[in-house]
Amino acid sequence: MSGRCIKVVGIAVILFTSTALTGFGEDLRRVLVNGCYWALRMEQQIPDEANVDYVDGYTPSFFGRNTFKTGLKPDDLQIKQ
Repeated sequence: MSGRCIKVVGIAVILFTSTALTGFGEDLRRVLVNGCYWALRMEQQIPDEANVDYVDGYTPSFFGRNTFKTGLKPDDLQIKQ
């Protein structure tokens, strides 16, 4: 993971990136949430113990060549109440 401030065409830009793809344990989710706070320049508002629980059931699928789920629409990914 990395974060930096750079200038693009004279405009200051804040970037936060990660190459982590799987294994989103609580610690990694917390780093990603904290990175979002940082990128929004809200460091002072980062809680000591932010709730990083999954919002909805997390059922990852195997990823690889031609293993994606076809026919999904944004509504299919909505959080179920």
